Amino acid sequence: VTGEPLFDIEERPVPGSDVPGEQASPTQPFPVKPEPLTQNTISRDNLYQGEPQHQAYCERLVDDNNMKLGGPYMPIAPNQYSMSPPGPAGGINYWGPAYDPELHLFVSNTTNLFQPMRLVQRTNGAWANTGPLAGVRRFGDPDRRLPCGPTPWGELVAVDMSTGDVAYRKTLGVSDVLPAGLQDTGRPSTGGVVLTASGLTFVGGADDFRFRAFATATGDQLWEIRLPSSIQATPITYLGADGRQFVTVVSTGGGLTGSEVTNDEIIAFALPRN
Repeated sequence: VTGEPLFDIEERPVPGSDVPGEQASPTQPFPVKPEPLTQNTISRDNLYQGEPQHQAYCERLVDDNNMKLGGPYMPIAPNQYSMSPPGPAGGINYWGPAYDPELHLFVSNTTNLFQPMRLVQRTNGAWANTGPLAGVRRFGDPDRRLPCGPTPWGELVAVDMSTGDVAYRKTLGVSDVLPAGLQDTGRPSTGGVVLTASGLTFVGGADDFRFRAFATATGDQLWEIRLPSSIQATPITYLGADGRQFVTVVSTGGGLTGSEVTNDEIIAFALPRN
């Protein structure tokens, strides 16, 4: 109604810039609540841990490229790859959350997918984000499509808006390429959640080709189906001409996560007529 923040915001010190001529603010605003919904700090000590092969890959990626790792508002470094999560592809991102007014829950799928950046000075004096690992290259193994940040790489998160506290966090998505027992990693998302008045949360944004339904109140998973590709948009729900409620998704693949493009369909789901 007023646009005023529901919870306090405070100024906190942040790192300065190393770019010649650039003046960064010494402080930035941080909300006191809720807590960060995604990973917002990365260090050499909290890279991916699990499968030895991928763990070693991630450590080499950081060490061989002398990456500068940090936290919120760390400026891009000149002539050095740097990362300040959540990055352009992480966080809640552009598809946004949903809100249940009965439960007072703010619900969103989130992504921990980071992106290296590096500023290099051009001949005309301008600085540009460039290099083999910069641009749209994500922080991970592109061949196996495994991020290098700490797991979970994707979550379903709910915030109690009456208190600002996180009500639950649920790992969202599996990495099929990893060995059994190590696949429960969560997956990056491209596409948000839709809530129903009956208390269901539908989400298909994770790039593991699954479409899932959860109990909004608890975050417990109730249903799952594997599709021909990942879902690259937020589902929609509507009332059909026959009186049934439908939930419809776009199943294509592709998108920010680099998911395989293996399909080109609109798929609708509904309960049986009887």
